Amino acid sequence: MEVAGDTAVGGQTCRKLERTRHTYDFLSQQYGTQPLAPIMAYEAGGIVWVYVPAIADFDTLYDFNAVPGDHWRLPAIPQPVFMPESHMVVTGTGTMLISSTTLRWMAVDVHFVSDGGSLVVQDTVIERIGTGIYFLPHDHGNGEVDGQEAGLLRCYQDAEVVYSVTSQPCDIILGLEEATGTGPASAYPNPNTGMFTLSLPQYPQARELMVYDATGRVVLSQVIANVTGTVAADISGHENGPYLVQVRFADGTRAVARVVKE
Repeated sequence: MEVAGDTAVGGQTCRKLERTRHTYDFLSQQYGTQPLAPIMAYEAGGIVWVYVPAIADFDTLYDFNAVPGDHWRLPAIPQPVFMPESHMVVTGTGTMLISSTTLRWMAVDVHFVSDGGSLVVQDTVIERIGTGIYFLPHDHGNGEVDGQEAGLLRCYQDAEVVYSVTSQPCDIILGLEEATGTGPASAYPNPNTGMFTLSLPQYPQARELMVYDATGRVVLSQVIANVTGTVAADISGHENGPYLVQVRFADGTRAVARVVKE
């Protein structure tokens, strides 16, 4: 994701953020790229506004004037939105020093609300940098359906601020062999009917579980918070065949396992 310059939407000057999804097919070992719809956003008075095509208007993405207890509904982007009642609640605020620049931060609980209940995901949003998990929070709710368009923040850079949460170079695209080298995990039963348990290595703060099919498409994405030991996964609704399971941790490391659904 990178700034492509300024543009005007409905008379409002805003930044155009171009997005490109980088892919890796772990069977063919081929890399690929896919352009995604750009994001139009601007900041005014501490509030970050994002353009929502469904309402042809801007909606609140982040509000750095917020105090603990303040909350707002997640902007309806990307579409379609499968959890429209999802919202963000501020639980703490403060400042931090990054690259000699003082930036505000907000600790938030993101409530993903569906007919089956509510899942609360904790995150930290940093001024100018954004969220640590999903830049567009609805991507979490949409991920199992549309393959999601975002994920864990790895790096951010502008003219003044350089911020990284990974030990890998920021421009690296991990292939299968590179990914498996960061740490093994084991899945059981394997083969399975689509329901299995992943046994994690002893890394701190597991953040996200991803399952990829043979084409590299994401079939399951779920946020997991500070999990150690085991994580259950269910891909029983998908076709039989090989899958790659990947768990990402807060320190940038990841664990990978292969499973077969039959």
